[in-house]
Amino acid sequence: MKKLKGRRVLVFGLGKSGLSAINLLKSQGADVVGYDEKPYAEIKNIPPKICLLEENLILEDKLEKYDLVVVSPGIPPHNKLIESLALKKFPIISELELGLSLLPEGVRIVAVTGTNGKTTTSELISFLTGGQTAGNIGRPLTGVLGSLSKEDILVLEVSSFQLHFSPGLKPDVGVLLNLFPEHTDWHRGYLNYRKSKFSFFKRMIEASHVVYNASSPEIDSFVKKLKPIKIPFSSEIKLEDGIFTENNQVILRLKGEEKKYLHDKEVLPGKHNLENLMAALGAAAALGVKELPLLDDFRLSPHRMEYFSYGGLTFINDSKATNFNSTFRALESIDESLILLMGGKSKGESEPRLRGEAAKKARCVIAFGESRKEIEEIFSGALPVKVFISLREAVEEAVRLASKDTKILLSPGGSSYDEFEDYEVRGNKFKEWAEEFTTKAINRA
Repeated sequence: MKKLKGRRVLVFGLGKSGLSAINLLKSQGADVVGYDEKPYAEIKNIPPKICLLEENLILEDKLEKYDLVVVSPGIPPHNKLIESLALKKFPIISELELGLSLLPEGVRIVAVTGTNGKTTTSELISFLTGGQTAGNIGRPLTGVLGSLSKEDILVLEVSSFQLHFSPGLKPDVGVLLNLFPEHTDWHRGYLNYRKSKFSFFKRMIEASHVVYNASSPEIDSFVKKLKPIKIPFSSEIKLEDGIFTENNQVILRLKGEEKKYLHDKEVLPGKHNLENLMAALGAAAALGVKELPLLDDFRLSPHRMEYFSYGGLTFINDSKATNFNSTFRALESIDESLILLMGGKSKGESEPRLRGEAAKKARCVIAFGESRKEIEEIFSGALPVKVFISLREAVEEAVRLASKDTKILLSPGGSSYDEFEDYEVRGNKFKEWAEEFTTKAINRA
């Protein structure tokens, strides 16, 4: 990218990544204009002395000339302003692409993508290799550039949103975890979503590495056509050359050598986390890491199968499960009887295995939020379903129904935006209300 000093740059979207981009652009001497579809009074931490584009100036015939447009991840390409900017041939990139263009030379990049498991896998790779995480993990790349230097390992969690506007991403190691229908409204269909996920792998050079889930026929077929060195992993198939599982051990059989790594199920419960671990071990092997730390000191981030207890009741906060496949994987990892809380904002997807798995594990389903009727229809006839408008009401009912041998699992299978700012707020509220209603139940007893 050309020098940014004096260039006129529009930053569209003033969330975490947009504000990070503004700070970087200002430090580089760019002339920055910010814009967001939210009222500016509702947005926190807008840097002082930033020119803000007024709503009446976003029409195509009133738009000024910009040397560059940096767009935040949540804004789709069919947004009216983006379409107007594209018609004027203004370069449009993501905050991630902006960061990549200014990355210090010699930094080794691992890019992790897939529908589910990106954050856990990225954190595992960081844990195993000592690399620094950034990207969709909640840490904008433009905000960490100053802490990176030659030979550092940068682990990027990359979403389909970011990838759409990031044509320059060409990592040393690419990790492809899984693929399920997701964000089809943003991408206008599954094929566009898949195209976005697959995009950067096609740009990778022969000396780079692709770590991929060989259990997925769709992924396996795609990767076999690529040029880079391939490291397959599978939780279902014993691979002749790759990463697989045997007797609670992860077997790394690569280039004629075989190593074993213990899968600690207490630290990483469930088949999905086993696959995340396999992918992380593959990335570490691709980077040439020889000595791997054990998982004793690794902890999953909050809101991912997070266990806690109040008054003898056990709760599991899996608020990060924002699609049906994530909920299926959560149920798959639990053997005990449970009460399942599902709901939120629907993504209009399907997971054929969800109904059967819930029928085996759950005493009942408590549906809440915007998608409550959809959830009720899915499980009707398979097990009892109770319906509530809010998560708070759902938690209160779950506590009323629960016994000490029944866990209460929040694994919504939908986004949080019908009721909460994000999945973290939803998860924190779940924990708050679990304590509140358990305490009230104890006091009444």
